[in-house]
Amino acid sequence: TCSSSAPVEASALTWSVVVLTLNSALGGFLFGYDTGVVSGAMLQIKSARMGLGKSLTPLEQEIIVSSTVGAAVVGSLLSGELQKRLLFGRRAMILMGSFMFAFGAVIMAVSW
Repeated sequence: TCSSSAPVEASALTWSVVVLTLNSALGGFLFGYDTGVVSGAMLQIKSARMGLGKSLTPLEQEIIVSSTVGAAVVGSLLSGELQKRLLFGRRAMILMGSFMFAFGAVIMAVSW
């Protein structure tokens, strides 16, 4: 609580607010782009299933596309709990996420 009785003035738009807003917008754009990439990969998944003599049902397609969103939610919840309960801290969690991202990038690069 604030012990001051002075009225709170509306602050001007600061650079930190602009940077945070742009980062949030970029994150939302990239999240949507990722969902689009997974949807585009659906063509390859369908053709692989057709090669096995099976078709992909609409429910299976929905599960494949929405699994990235579900994994993001689970990862966000787990990282917050790991930070609090295991006392790793924010820096360790960011480093762990960065290493996981780099590891995934290496796997995708050599999978061709």
